[in-house]
Amino acid sequence: MTGPARRRGAVRLLTTIFSFALAAASCGTTSSGDPGAGSPRLAPSTGIAGTSAPGATDPILPDLVPVAELPDAGADEIHATTAPAVPPAAERTDQRRFAVHLEVTEALCPLDPASGTSTEVWGYRIAGSHDDVCGSPGPVLRGRVGDLAVVTLTNPAANQRAHNIDFHAVTGPGGGAAGLTVGPGETRTIAVRLLYPGAFMYHCAFGDVPRHIAHGMSGMFIVDPAGPLPPVDHEWAVVQSEWYVGPTGDDGEAIYDPVGLFDEVPRFVTLNGRTDALVDDRALRMRVGERARLYLVNAGLNLASNWHPIGSHWDLVWPEGATHPANRTIRGSQSTLVVAGGATVTELVGVVPATVLLVDHALVRTFAKGAIGHVVIDGPGNPEVYAEVAPDEAPAAAPPDAVDPVAGEGAVVMPAGAWNPANAATAYLPGDLVVPAGTTITWRNDDTVVHTVTSGPVRDNRATPDGRFDSGDIDPGGSFSRTFDEPGRYPYHCAPHPWMAARIVVTN
Repeated sequence: MTGPARRRGAVRLLTTIFSFALAAASCGTTSSGDPGAGSPRLAPSTGIAGTSAPGATDPILPDLVPVAELPDAGADEIHATTAPAVPPAAERTDQRRFAVHLEVTEALCPLDPASGTSTEVWGYRIAGSHDDVCGSPGPVLRGRVGDLAVVTLTNPAANQRAHNIDFHAVTGPGGGAAGLTVGPGETRTIAVRLLYPGAFMYHCAFGDVPRHIAHGMSGMFIVDPAGPLPPVDHEWAVVQSEWYVGPTGDDGEAIYDPVGLFDEVPRFVTLNGRTDALVDDRALRMRVGERARLYLVNAGLNLASNWHPIGSHWDLVWPEGATHPANRTIRGSQSTLVVAGGATVTELVGVVPATVLLVDHALVRTFAKGAIGHVVIDGPGNPEVYAEVAPDEAPAAAPPDAVDPVAGEGAVVMPAGAWNPANAATAYLPGDLVVPAGTTITWRNDDTVVHTVTSGPVRDNRATPDGRFDSGDIDPGGSFSRTFDEPGRYPYHCAPHPWMAARIVVTN
């Protein structure tokens, strides 16, 4: 049997096993249709009716108010938002009932705008929120421990596939998947109690579960502890996802790649569903002196995340996103590990003005596959913490040789210091060169380190080689030449130093 055939067989077997498990779990539950019918008063020692915890001196399950006695949450409470926005924590100390209504999306959506790549995305959105076409990640949900969440899922009739939701925050058959499986045109509802505080993943668990998650069907459910976390200036939600797609076609679409999924080699890894979701105009912003809390869910579905803020620290970490006060926190962490299907809660303090990079420190995922976000910290500097000290007598750098972009020949210089990101604007001189067709350009490396001249655009220090030309390594003092016969625009960069980028424009 070939490798792909074995993989297809494994998918069918796993799908069958999961379907039987959901069916068995669903058959093992009964309901009168009223979530409060026959609810007993719950044992205060454990919070669970008729159970005990031998040897447990400090049970952490909440003492539940019977469902029939729960008041509805106030109309001013918000329980669902679109990432990176997080619903405000409820300002109350009692348990309530609240409702959220989600609907399934299936659409062709941008994945990597820098390369013009889109793919088929399945996701969730707040019902009726037609501005959110793609729904990946799904809405950020929020409640308080002990609350009753009444969750409705609608699968619009125009969709092509059945879906459901497995909530890691839910105790019950399939995390709710058994009760929320909906075909196109169907709607179902479950009522679930939130027993444990923390940040939790949710995802589709219908049929070929990995395929549904790999198409973007995941999100975050935040459950606040009975005693809320201390207030902060900002709260943001981030979902890390892997995208297993093939090459980008002429129409810009990249097709789902099951072989890449089974080999656990994603083409893209994103924060909040696309490579540009948290950069440039979408960057997160705070000021010096402020504190931000970031909830991260690693949707995977295969890789662990190495959550790191380049240029800062995690001042406070709740490992695994488990925010019950019985758990220990970590202070002053450089990176924290987040398993696939897990979460973390981290806090960042604005100490000095900077752009902090949110990354998976398996850095190929960041600089080659898209797992990057920006937190822009504005405000006054603090030389007691960070200052750039100039040499007392720095010799002036000799200017590079003049460039003569005349027809037939031209030159570009990589001057001394081009390797330094601070000199990115002058890493190639001239940066943009306009020449007639038939011109031969020669690049000369006057720097002290190896550089390349590699065709392809750069966005947010992430290069996308396009295969049109590549010098290979150019040693200090070396050069590389290429003749440009076809009119067009030719962006290029240095492969080991992607902040070095420029462009050749060839005219008729």
